[in-house]
Amino acid sequence: WPAVPRRYLRLAAILAGLAVVLLCLGGGILALRPKLPGLLAVFQAPTPTLAPLATATSAAKPTTPLPTATPAVTPISSVQARIVFSRDGDIYVKNADGSGERRLTDHPARDGFPAWSPDGRRIVFSSDRDRQRRPDGWMPRSLYIMDADGSKLTPLTYTGYADTDTNDLFPSWSPDGTRIAFHRNCDLAVVKPDGSGLAILVAQDLGLRCATHPAWSPDSRRIAFYSPRPTPVCPEAGPCYHDFYVVNADGWGLHKLATLVSEGPMNSYVVWSPDGSQVALAVGGDRNYVVMNSDGSGKGVGRSRCQVGEFCRSYVMNSDGSGKPVETESIPDSWHPWYYPQWSKAGRPEVQARAFAEPILAAIANRPPDFEDDFSTADKGWSWEARVADQVKIAGGVMRVEPGGGNSPRHKQLWSKNFVFEFQFRLLASRGWIGTLFRSSNGRRYAFVVEGKHNLWQALKIDEKKGLKQPISMGQDNVLPPGKANRIAIIARESQFAVYLNGKPTVYFEDASFPEAGDLMLHFGTSPEEPAEGEFDNVKFWNLDKVPGLP
Repeated sequence: WPAVPRRYLRLAAILAGLAVVLLCLGGGILALRPKLPGLLAVFQAPTPTLAPLATATSAAKPTTPLPTATPAVTPISSVQARIVFSRDGDIYVKNADGSGERRLTDHPARDGFPAWSPDGRRIVFSSDRDRQRRPDGWMPRSLYIMDADGSKLTPLTYTGYADTDTNDLFPSWSPDGTRIAFHRNCDLAVVKPDGSGLAILVAQDLGLRCATHPAWSPDSRRIAFYSPRPTPVCPEAGPCYHDFYVVNADGWGLHKLATLVSEGPMNSYVVWSPDGSQVALAVGGDRNYVVMNSDGSGKGVGRSRCQVGEFCRSYVMNSDGSGKPVETESIPDSWHPWYYPQWSKAGRPEVQARAFAEPILAAIANRPPDFEDDFSTADKGWSWEARVADQVKIAGGVMRVEPGGGNSPRHKQLWSKNFVFEFQFRLLASRGWIGTLFRSSNGRRYAFVVEGKHNLWQALKIDEKKGLKQPISMGQDNVLPPGKANRIAIIARESQFAVYLNGKPTVYFEDASFPEAGDLMLHFGTSPEEPAEGEFDNVKFWNLDKVPGLP
């Protein structure tokens, strides 16, 4: 072989060295890859809002696709609704009506925080059985899984008696059944139901963030969690801060929804609405507090007067961070992971709306309305306050509301307790809100309105004397954008109500509290800062008291 020049030998040695360095770096990156989202999440600054729900993702997004499975829904009519709960350190189940209580665990350890699998066949829970007390006296816990009858109890995160470094609490099973989220030493962690794939999604931020009570969105793509600070314990004299976050299921896109500031320690947790558009938070503890939006603006002072272990105040907020937290009277049981079937099909608004409304709609299908107005003339009896009279005009086959404050054209002849009320509306710009106020009397009324800026509908209960504006439900489904005509149908009979938006059942609720009867109003609202305009058309009204043979 001919002699090789020395410079080529030096070049070959350099290239070999670079290859070794690259191989080492590649191996290190592969080893760190499962932990990268959680590690990087420590350095992510929470953003006050996200883009609309369909595009709410982080700018630096990994290529790994998110789960797309939807919840396995079982109608209540085909299975007994059940509740799993803990009492005196053991796990119990009972039927949702209170019958059939059964004890599943019987152990000296503390078993708690149970949650159903989405198919109702298994239960995950937290327990300090098999664990060793820490030097500071604290007994850590691990996660376990058992069948719904208490059999086949299996450790999920327990790794050995000598393990004193991990404390696993608040498990939550993803609706697609593939992963369980939980609190591990203030980190947000996930694990597969077979115990594999354990990873940290969001690492704790000492003193500032501690992920507790994680809750999966119905599509398994996001996780909401509650975070008290300072951590680990708020001072008795306060102030204490209670943050509420949402993060994508891959650990990216962390953003804050709201903050509650209290005069001392409080308890809280979060759950999702069935359509994923809202997150509800429960508040417990006998403390004064202020609820703040993600941008730091306040919502007013409240006081939660709860006994230990109780939650007596609740709020709902948009899950994309938009809007403001609004107080509500209660959170439905079926939103919670201890209720099976969670977000049950039989309890969904569209199913309940159809069951209630469709027999009524069938009864009036061939019956002419008791009142009808296509706004071809201006003499059908509508009225509005004099101060806004110049902003409402009936011309060209529509009732047009021009910019300048809000107003509610009303029709006194349409007072009734039981009715079907239909009309079309159109926002002419992406500002303001438009819809109807019904059973309206003495400042107490129900409302269904569409807000143009976010294409969001809201059903509300309003009591002006008490300063109460309680959201019944809200969402973005079935709404046509500004410039297009939407059609609303309100069906009200006794204490039951349904709303159809563009021919699709959208809202159902029951409420006998107020009022029994009242006028109907075509509601339009705007603000001086963002003047808007809209149109109403094709109003129809059926008085159900005049319809014979209703079921």
